[in-house]
Amino acid sequence: MLAGPLVSGATGTVETTAGSKHEVTFADVEPPRRFTLSMRGPPLTTFNFRCEVAPNGAGSTIAQSVALSGPLAFLFAPLLGAQLARNFVPVLDGLAAAAEAA
Repeated sequence: MLAGPLVSGATGTVETTAGSKHEVTFADVEPPRRFTLSMRGPPLTTFNFRCEVAPNGAGSTIAQSVALSGPLAFLFAPLLGAQLARNFVPVLDGLAAAAEAA
C-alpha cells in the first residue's frame, strides 16, 4: 500500500505471502514502465527489487531482479535471493495488469 502517488521517494508497506509487513521506499520510478523497491532485510541488509515492464505486441514482458546491499549482503544473498524472487511474482502480476490496462 502506497502512502501517496508512485514517484521516486514514495513510501509504503508491502505484505509478504508469509503475512509479514515491511516498510518500502521507491526509487527510479518511471510509470508505468519501471521502479526500484527497497526494504530492510536481515540485519545490516537491504533488499532492492528492480521491476520493469516493456510492451510486447498485445501484452508485456516483465523483468525483475533482486539485489541485496549492505555489510552482510554477501551472507544472505545466496540464502534468500531465489526465495525473494518467487515471493515477488504476485506484485509483478499486478504491475503487468496495470501496465496492460493503460
